[in-house]
Order: sequence, then C-alpha cells, then structure tokens
Amino acid sequence: MGIAVTWHYNGNTPRSLNFADLAMYAAKQSGRGRHAFFDGTMREGALQRVNIERELRDAIPRGEIITFFQPQMNIDGIGIYGVEALARWNHPVRGILQPRDFIEVAEHSGLIEGLGESVMLGAMRQCAAWHKAGNPLKISINVSQLQFARSGFVEKVLDGLA
Repeated sequence: MGIAVTWHYNGNTPRSLNFADLAMYAAKQSGRGRHAFFDGTMREGALQRVNIERELRDAIPRGEIITFFQPQMNIDGIGIYGVEALARWNHPVRGILQPRDFIEVAEHSGLIEGLGESVMLGAMRQCAAWHKAGNPLKISINVSQLQFARSGFVEKVLDGLA
C-alpha cells in the first residue's frame, strides 16, 4: 500500500495520487503486504527513471549502446578461452554508463528487446571477425529474461548467427 499525506482539504488531487502511486511501487519492491509513505526521494528517483528512459529511447537507434568484452580465462590462468559480451551506454554527456544505470529502466519500459538485440548482434559481428582473423573464441551473451521469453527470439539469434 502506498500512502501520501497531503495538506489540502481534498486529498484527491492528481499530485497526491501520483505521490501515493510512487509510494505504492516502493512498497511493492519491499515485498508483499508492505506499505510505504511517500517522501521526496521517491519523486527524484521517478524523475531520474523517466529521464533515463527518454534518453535511452534515442540512444539505442543512435548506436550509443556498445558492446564491451570481458575475457574469460582458463582455470590455470594461462590463456583466454572466451569472452563475455557486456552492454555499456556511451552517453554523450555522462560518458560510459554501467548496466546498473540503465538496464532496469530498459526492462520496465520495454526497451530491453532493442537494447539486447543491439548488443547481441554487435557481439556476433565481433566474434565472426575474430574467427576470420584466426582467433576462435567462445562468446557469452547475457540475455534478459523478458527478451528470452519473447516469441521470435530464437529466430533472431539464428538470423544473427547466419
């Protein structure tokens, strides 16, 4: 349950309802049967998420989501057997952003499919280039549960591999 205390004689103003909604979402994140009172940090967090979503909508088609590769070492520490593809956002103002700064927003806003496809195809292109250059490495690509569950996912992977 979300609770917002207002100082108006009529608490059913749009603003107080929005504040109660923000508190409700905070309560849901802490578990079932919980309640939360609205505070200003909830509003700031919501504004940040809205801004990230707006910027991310433009970032994906502009190619700002880039793929980094983390080496996977052999257990003896000698040699690399593969790489893990990692999404990063090359933000034009804030620089390179880590997944914790945008992946959750992408999942909640429905942008994760385009973002994940961009990373997956970029990783597949790089893997093909490495193979062609005589460096056959295995590649691991993280996939969002939402992306994995979408119909047509397997076909997109097969198309990318082709």
